[in-house]
Order: sequence, then structure tokens, then C-alpha cells
Amino acid sequence: MIVAGFVAVLAAVIWLPQLRRDPSAEAFIAPDDPALVCRTQVKQTFGLSDPIVVVIIDEGSDGIFNPHTLGLVWRLTDQIRALDGVDPQRVVSLATRDDIVGTDAAIVVIPFLDEPPATCAQAARIRSRVMNCKLCLGNLVSRQGDATLISAELADQDLAAQVYDEVTTMLRRTLQGQAEVHVTGEGAISARLGAYIDADMVRLNGLCAIVIRTVLLVAYRTARGIFLPLLIVAGAVAVALGLMATANVPFYIITNALPVILIAMGVADGVYILGQYYQMAARDPDADNRKLVVASMVLLWRPVTITSVTDTAAFGAIFLVSAMPPMKAFGLFAAIGSTAALVVALGVLPAVLVLLARQSSRAFGRPAVASDLQAKTRVDWLGQLMASGGSWVR
Repeated sequence: MIVAGFVAVLAAVIWLPQLRRDPSAEAFIAPDDPALVCRTQVKQTFGLSDPIVVVIIDEGSDGIFNPHTLGLVWRLTDQIRALDGVDPQRVVSLATRDDIVGTDAAIVVIPFLDEPPATCAQAARIRSRVMNCKLCLGNLVSRQGDATLISAELADQDLAAQVYDEVTTMLRRTLQGQAEVHVTGEGAISARLGAYIDADMVRLNGLCAIVIRTVLLVAYRTARGIFLPLLIVAGAVAVALGLMATANVPFYIITNALPVILIAMGVADGVYILGQYYQMAARDPDADNRKLVVASMVLLWRPVTITSVTDTAAFGAIFLVSAMPPMKAFGLFAAIGSTAALVVALGVLPAVLVLLARQSSRAFGRPAVASDLQAKTRVDWLGQLMASGGSWVR
């Protein structure tokens, strides 16, 4: 049983590097939703991608049309086009757009900003041309002339976080004067959400592991009491996330909470079983280790199974009734993780306990009366505290 469990977990772990994130807002919409289908078709037809947008605001008397701010637009455009992960042909700003003017003889195409203006008079001429271009107003430049944008489409969505970091670093290094700059766009939002997912996972899982190990140490005061419940956790998390990667289901914002939930549920099963094992070991110091394990599992297999099946049913209900793909994925793989925790708790954990030497826990004290298996035991300070709390509740 131990070998079978180890092989199953290892098979799931192998797929973990294939797990991908999807922090986008459109991930919350069903793939067959007409709005999302239309949006996908438009992006594919015109080769569009989610942009990172740099907004430059200057509320001075001339708005953005002064040598300093227009020079900033020109420099930032040039630097952004040179970034890895940015499609240089898809960078849009005053420095890349042309002014199209019709004359009696021909149609003249003149760049709005082929070089930074050196004087206020040059900036004023650029203002006149831009404000007379109706296609620019409300799109490339605000109608008041106090804001403009640089839109950079990504050549590789996987590099969104890297491009966002490079853009913000670039702005901190070059920004000066009265212009106000903001970074936005769906590409930037997805990049930040991806970074938040990674940071939250590290913090949540790390803090959860510390708290749980501390509680197990206080409860059992043995290395076995700390690490065996974590065996259930490892199996549940590995199977759930491994199958998620195998099925090519992305790791959404909502499923970021999945490992923590599986940790809590998996540890609970181990706590029940080890608690019963140590309690029986304290009541009968002469009992054989195998008999202690068997007796503990005879008493606990039913309640452990019922609680796990209840959890699985609840998560299964989320999968069945939810419309959003992230919620469906959360419900499905939480149910799979809960089932995996049950299998490890009832199959692998008892087998490991049988192979180990018999062990008692100081937290359960020594028997006050050793007449039979049901004899009372001396309760330590933590047990007395819990008992007094229960009496107060009653």
C-alpha cells in the first residue's frame, strides 16, 4: 500500500511543472459565452494581444504639448519598443502615429512626433495638428490635451510580468518634472495578478505550514506526530495539482486557496488517527503496536470516511452548480484532493504506523488506572484547558 501510494503521488508530481497560471479576467467567463467567443475571434483575426498601457498626464497650462512631456513620450516609446516580450510593430503613441493631410495636389503623411520638440513653438505646432485629428481625440490624446498614452501589445503573454516590471523600473529611472505617469491595461493587470498569486501562495502555504506544525508539536510532542499528518497533506495536494496539470486546467486566482484548504483537511484526518493511537498507547502500555493501529482504525475509519465524503460532496456541489470556470475547477480538484487525503489516511498512514516502532506521547500522560483498555489517563495542561473551555460553553 505504501509503494502504491508513493507511485501514485510521484506520477502526479511529475506533471506539476506543466501547471500554468491564468490570472486574466476573461478566465471567469465560460469559453462558449458569445461575448468571449466574439472577443477571441477579433483578437485572432487582427492579431491583437492584451496591451500594457502607459498613461502620461500633464495638467500644466499647455497640457502634454510642451518640450519636456513630448520628449518623455518620445523616449519612453523608443525604450518600450526595445523591450523583450513587446511587439515593436504594435506600440502605439504620438511617436509612432502619422498625421494624414489632404491637399489639392496629394495626400501628405507626416509623423506627429518624429523627434522631440526643442521649443515651445514646435510643441504648439504639434498640438495644432494633433487636436485637428478627430481620430486621435479621445483615443490617443484626451480631448482636453492634458493626457496621452503609449499602448504596447505583448509578443509573448508569458512575459507580461517581466515587461511590467521593466516598464515600471524604466519609469522610476526616467520620470521627472510635472508629468504624472500610470501603468495600466489588461496586460499589466494580468501581470500583477500573476505576481500576487505567487506571493500569496508563498505566504499562505508557508504560514499555514508553520502554524500546523506548531499545533502538532504542542498536541503530540513527537516528530512522528508532526510529520505523519503532513504525509496526508502531501498526497492530497500533489494529486490535486498534478491532475490539474495533467488535464491542462490553469491555476486560477480562486484555486490559489486550494492548497491551504487541502492542508487543513488532510491534517485533520491525521490528527484524529494519531490522537486515537496515542490515547490507546497510553491506556495500554503493553499492547502490541500492530494491535494499537488496528484498534485505532477500527474506531476511526467510519467517522474519518464520513467527514471526508461530506467534504467531497460539498466541493462536488460547487463543481456542478457553478458557471464560472475557476469555481468549477476549484470544486472539482478540491473534491479530488479530499478523496486523495481519505485514501492516504485510511491506506498509507496505518501501514506506515505498523512499520514503525511503538511510540507513546507525553501529551497523553500515563494511565491512572490500567485495568483495561478503557482506563482513564492523566490529562495534561492542554487537555485541562480544552475541558474547561468545553464546560464553559455548555
